[in-house]
Amino acid sequence: MEPLQHTSNFGQSGRSGLIGWVPRTDRGRLRLTGPDALEFLQALVTNDVAALQVGHSIDALYLTPQGRMITDMRVFRGESEVLISVPAEIAATLAVRLDFLIFAEDVQVTDVSQLMHEITLVGDNLAHSKDIFFDAERDASMRTELEADGLPVLDPADLEVMRIEAGRARWGVDMNEETIPLEAGLLDRTISQTKGCYVGQEVIVRVLHRGGGRVAKRLMKIAVGGEHADVPAAGTLITIDGHDVGKITSAARSRRLGRVVALGYIQRDHANAGTGVTVGGATAVVTGECS
Repeated sequence: MEPLQHTSNFGQSGRSGLIGWVPRTDRGRLRLTGPDALEFLQALVTNDVAALQVGHSIDALYLTPQGRMITDMRVFRGESEVLISVPAEIAATLAVRLDFLIFAEDVQVTDVSQLMHEITLVGDNLAHSKDIFFDAERDASMRTELEADGLPVLDPADLEVMRIEAGRARWGVDMNEETIPLEAGLLDRTISQTKGCYVGQEVIVRVLHRGGGRVAKRLMKIAVGGEHADVPAAGTLITIDGHDVGKITSAARSRRLGRVVALGYIQRDHANAGTGVTVGGATAVVTGECS
């Protein structure tokens, strides 16, 4: 069985290196149809979606004119449609917002969150994982086929640990409507520096070229304590010599690494790999930037 044959040609086939799958009930899905769908989206979001080939996908952001985040998204190009995967809690309002922006363009925006389901085929690391989509009516048969093919359903907590290990910000946890994308380490993965105009571009360009990319704080990966350290709660202070320099946004215990891993915003002067910090009374070290 090849599960990707049921995905309307979104994604790439192959199961090499996959360890299981996770249902993405945390994501919603919008479908854009019509000859102007890509052009319409290209003018709004941060990445070069117009360059997408059929069957491929790209990460992007939708920003306010002030450069703050409205949402992150994964954009997939099909034969005759564009599919956007977004946080489930904002899918319906985002569909209305995008529809309101249509003027002369021949494009239709539909919230298909209930009609189409999404799963992540989980690889041995996050870079090897794949998102696939299928009609909701195929949900039971898809689950049966995946498990028969040797791909068990995994606890979503396993994917969360991998996300934190990889340093990927999650909407509503590590970033929200007040976040500047450069703070969350989203530049290389979600923002094209060569495409044409998009909403919020002026602010991003100003920070990159006039401010040298410097922001007040940066989301960083952090290793906390030893193997048996407590997992810090979101909001736990990050300190250096008793002075507050940041806060934890998400954390989990990694069995693979044998330690607690976390993400947190740290003031830019201290946001460097190798910097020793204290997290809720536990010794910790900054291990790298998020991406």
